[in-house]
Formats: sequence, structure tokens, C-alpha cells
Amino acid sequence: MLAAAAALVAFAVAAAACGDVDPVVATDDALLNSLRAPNPTCPRGSDALARVLVAWRDEVDTEAVTRLVGTDTALAVVAGARRAGS
Repeated sequence: MLAAAAALVAFAVAAAACGDVDPVVATDDALLNSLRAPNPTCPRGSDALARVLVAWRDEVDTEAVTRLVGTDTALAVVAGARRAGS
């Protein structure tokens, strides 16, 4: 598992070295790509963040959306909240 994460980071660093991608963006992309996997692996130092993101992903994936509100309703709620906060 750790080897897969190390490979992702190595790929990100190599891509950045070629001038294709900023190293920070490449590392972030590697983390996000690893979290997309069914059994995510994470580079060292990102364990706490990874646990939060994986838990959030799992929660989003398991909760069914039962009802969506329309655009007009959403805008009215936001406008009402802004007025109440003023």
C-alpha cells in the first residue's frame, strides 16, 4: 500500500521536474487520485487529512439524495439568510 503511494508521489515529482506541473499541485493531485481508489493509499504526512477526506467521500457515497431543491428556492433561502445576517 505504501509502495503505491510512493509511486504516485514519484510520478508527481517527475511530472513537475519536466516542467509540466507545479510540484505542489502535482503532489496534491497524487493524493486526491490515491483517495479515489477503492482502498486508498496516501503519501506520508497526509494520513490525518486522508482519513478525513476518505470518511467524507464514504459518507457522500452512502447517503442517498432524496430530494433536490430548485434554483429559485435555493436563491430565496440564500437571500433570506443574507437579510437575516445584516
